[in-house]
Amino acid sequence: AVLLGYCVKVEIDHRLRTRGLAGTAVITAMNGRRVIRDSPDMRVDVTLRVTSPEGEEFETWTTATLPIVGMPQVGWEVPVRYSPRDRYRIVLVGDAAPPDLGPPSHPMER
Repeated sequence: AVLLGYCVKVEIDHRLRTRGLAGTAVITAMNGRRVIRDSPDMRVDVTLRVTSPEGEEFETWTTATLPIVGMPQVGWEVPVRYSPRDRYRIVLVGDAAPPDLGPPSHPMER
């Protein structure tokens, strides 16, 4: 039963990555769940404030596998994809990054 549930989740995540609506999210909270044995990653519950392509904002959460080294922080932005029918079905689809601090006065100052 656990394996079947895992396979269903993998399929749903694949569909979201290929057919989901693109959005940008800000990480508003993180709660580490467990370190994955023999892996540099950790399972983390991530609370997100998502902005849709139309500019609408909503809050949701998901469980993601993230690297322990370079772990994203609260306030960082991350690209997401979510279901057009159920926007609370969501996956992270790229690397998280600190929020833009505005353009530097000189391109080499970043």
